Amino acid sequence: MHGGPALPPPPPAITEPPDPHPTLHIPRSGRFTGCGEHGNIVSARSVVTASPCCTPPPGPGPEPPLRPPMPAGRNAPCPCGSGRKYKNCCLHTDLEREAERMLAEQGDWAPSSESLHADPEMRELLRAAARKDATWEAGAIPLPAGIREDPECRMVVLLVATRDAVLAMDSLRNLPGETEDVASALHGIVQEAMRRTGARPRLLHVAHPEVAGALAPLLRGSGIRVEALGGFDRLHDPARSLVENLSGVDLWPPMSKPETWAAWQLPEAEVAALFRAAAEFFRAAPWCVLADGEPLGFEPEGGAPWAGAIMGQGGEVFGLALYAEPGDLMSLYEGPGIEDDDDATGVRAMPGAQAVLGAMEGRVITLLFEEANDLPRPMRREVARKGWEVASPSAYPTLVVMNTPGGGVSRADLRVLTEALTLVPRFLAAGERADGPATLLPEWTSPETGTVVFPLFAAGSGGPFGPPLVLEPGYARGKAARPGAFLVTEDGAEDPGPAVEEAYRAAIGAVNGFGSALDRTGMGEATIMTHVRNAAEFVRFLVSMEGVPLGGLHERDLRSFLLDWHPRTFGGGVTQARRMPVSLDRFFEFLERHMGLRCPWAADILADRELIELRLETAPGGSLLDPEVLAWRAPFLADMEQRLLRPHLDEVHASWIREEPTRAMNLVRELTRSWLLWRDELIESGIREAGGELRGLLLERQREWMEALATP
Repeated sequence: MHGGPALPPPPPAITEPPDPHPTLHIPRSGRFTGCGEHGNIVSARSVVTASPCCTPPPGPGPEPPLRPPMPAGRNAPCPCGSGRKYKNCCLHTDLEREAERMLAEQGDWAPSSESLHADPEMRELLRAAARKDATWEAGAIPLPAGIREDPECRMVVLLVATRDAVLAMDSLRNLPGETEDVASALHGIVQEAMRRTGARPRLLHVAHPEVAGALAPLLRGSGIRVEALGGFDRLHDPARSLVENLSGVDLWPPMSKPETWAAWQLPEAEVAALFRAAAEFFRAAPWCVLADGEPLGFEPEGGAPWAGAIMGQGGEVFGLALYAEPGDLMSLYEGPGIEDDDDATGVRAMPGAQAVLGAMEGRVITLLFEEANDLPRPMRREVARKGWEVASPSAYPTLVVMNTPGGGVSRADLRVLTEALTLVPRFLAAGERADGPATLLPEWTSPETGTVVFPLFAAGSGGPFGPPLVLEPGYARGKAARPGAFLVTEDGAEDPGPAVEEAYRAAIGAVNGFGSALDRTGMGEATIMTHVRNAAEFVRFLVSMEGVPLGGLHERDLRSFLLDWHPRTFGGGVTQARRMPVSLDRFFEFLERHMGLRCPWAADILADRELIELRLETAPGGSLLDPEVLAWRAPFLADMEQRLLRPHLDEVHASWIREEPTRAMNLVRELTRSWLLWRDELIESGIREAGGELRGLLLERQREWMEALATP
């Protein structure tokens, strides 16, 4: 071990569990008989799988017969059999389907108004729809990268629609992100719609106010008034369906992430300046100081304010996300809700995170740092050819944008991003002190540009978590405790080693004992099964995800499970998930009474049902890279940082993983468990406030550990 107190010798292991679903046998008589070898809870009459993903879904049923997409006329009876006139029933849906079909038939994704109006019956229906609705809507919809074999393409589809039909459409290989370019493109497609239908609207809706301002003078001669909606109305359904059909993902609003920087059509000199600022930002590693849940505000002199979220303290995703409407960022922190599941099926409802994204009003520009091997090959070659500065092979800048006009990036927004990347390290440096740890200034003004940088949240607010006043030691105590123990990944190992199997047997043995103890109380079988399932899920997380045997339990592990991992991954239904704190309360009581493993911090964590329920109800679906997941995790990570439960992993992720990923994983575990041991030791010495002194001493221990590691 390196620096600080010595850890107990770790058993060799691998990260993957030998079996992700240990089996616990519970006969219908209620008598608990113990654990099998495979991981599912089993009764004498049935097998109940702890994870519904183990059961393959039923195959698709027969497709309904297709009906003719277009009948003879609007006033004819609808062929769906409803008895209503076609125009009052399925006309709108069929017009959308026909537009999508023609999009798909174009080949190489080149939709056009000519194909849309080619069929005579369709042409008459579109003309009737145009005359019927005096309000039209026009939009430029970015399409997913990769639908054309052209790395410098950032394809955009132009659409004009009424309430009932798409009147005109066209595709552009590229569309610059400047307001004037988007307005010009929309002016052209509106003129095309008027020419094709012989009608004109009195009012034209567009999504963005700046585009409305630029488009209004172009259409003034036609007597058309232009208004901004702040989103899509008539275009929402056809545009969303189009994006889903082309990408296979129902993601709305659509995001732009082309395969090269050239596809953004930005001046090379300004892209080079962005790369220099990004390299400086990455080398400064601001995520070591700012958690994901500590956003900053940027207020340019004479300009509109932006909100910025620094990503990276979780050690997985690094970058900076800027929000033109600070309220959009706040809505992500508040989180989406979910509906209760049907208790009869135990199927969790879809989360509402998509609704939160869809309700965002402003532009979102995110710069992410990616590994060279994860970049599209054309972008990797482009960066090398241009000679743009990159901080390391794991720090190639890429852009993802949402809610911008046409899905592009304007030069003005690029300059805002470049300045934000430049100012974050300087803002943090301004709070450094020679006599103690750095502090966040309540406000700082750039002497060069006059931009004001400030924390959006008051210091120590902690969001819904609340700041810890004093800290207590976090490792388990008692005869079965093994403070600092962790499991090591064997380089190149494919099968579980004996130490991992032993750790699993011991953990599941404890769960079996827990079930037997509950059975002796006369508790009902269904209740026992719920508690045993929940306890088994917790120990699986502990061993497989945290890499820790049961005796190595720490406060960090319970907080990570209850407030982060379990809300994002539970598959047994909301009702069972809400029983988790009750089950673990009983399980920790069993561990102390029957196994001599005492966790004095567990009761307080499990008693905060309001916070546990909030995390459960607001957890979004999706991967750790999804913006809504990042934002949902941010307050949790900030709370863990305030409690000093996380070491600083920037050096590990910036260098070790790139060279020796297996060794890096083991070092991360070793550093994490060493950090927690140092934390307990310092707290027991009397330094209990979660402030600068304790943090500074822990960082000093980590530096000593790193230096010892680097010494041959």
